[in-house]
Amino acid sequence: PLPAQRALDRGLERAVAAGADSLVAVTEPIAADLRTRFEREVATITNGFDPEEHDDDTDAVALGAAAPASDRHALLHAGRMAYAGRSPAPLLAALERAPELRARLEVLFAGPLSAQERALIARPELDGAARAVGSLDRERTLALESRSDSLLVLTSGHRRGEATQKVFEYLAAGKPILVLGQGTEAARIVTDAGGGIVAPADDPDAIGAALRRLVDGEATAASMDGVRRYSYAQLAREMAEQVERAIAARGLGASAGASTGRVGRRLSREGSTR
Repeated sequence: PLPAQRALDRGLERAVAAGADSLVAVTEPIAADLRTRFEREVATITNGFDPEEHDDDTDAVALGAAAPASDRHALLHAGRMAYAGRSPAPLLAALERAPELRARLEVLFAGPLSAQERALIARPELDGAARAVGSLDRERTLALESRSDSLLVLTSGHRRGEATQKVFEYLAAGKPILVLGQGTEAARIVTDAGGGIVAPADDPDAIGAALRRLVDGEATAASMDGVRRYSYAQLAREMAEQVERAIAARGLGASAGASTGRVGRRLSREGSTR
């Protein structure tokens, strides 16, 4: 963008932030930035997960060739990478340097891959320790998460606010999580939930050490107490409160607020916020 465009963007952002009756951000670093720049109260309401998706019996779902190997620790990455500036290259470099890990670990990549990513994963130096299983439908993706031993979050490593939807889906899957991205919001969320291990996004030696801890069983899955706060039911209640605050700020009357409150309570019970 040209300087004039940047100035226009800043002006539009300020106008929206100043004119809103309630401000909500999806991660705490974004909320903190808005508080600092606009001197406004900002609520953080994260992404989350639908508990009903994780209540299903995934053992009945056929995975075929996508099924993890039975004789290795299965570490799964589900979703895209390149479009968000994330790369599996440091992780694969860690595997290339550690033949003892390659014999004990299988890293699965489920989702669309770029040609470069596919070539990296298929390198013969990895001895089959990394495998692309293709793009899976929702049911099979959740089943693969359930049957893997641990789950992988990749970040770009330089954006503090990174915490994709996949983080919360992984927490709900009840598996240990490896986050590559120290200092990111994804790392904080997983650490606070007691749900895994964090390593730098771009240091193959540190990643190798984290993989050893993972394979040796040193990582634990998050407890339900650490995960429940991210369920859609809880997030619906929090969003309903913000809607009611905005209504109250406009002085639209008790009837509008009461109506919104009823809707929020119903959403929180049903979990139907998608």
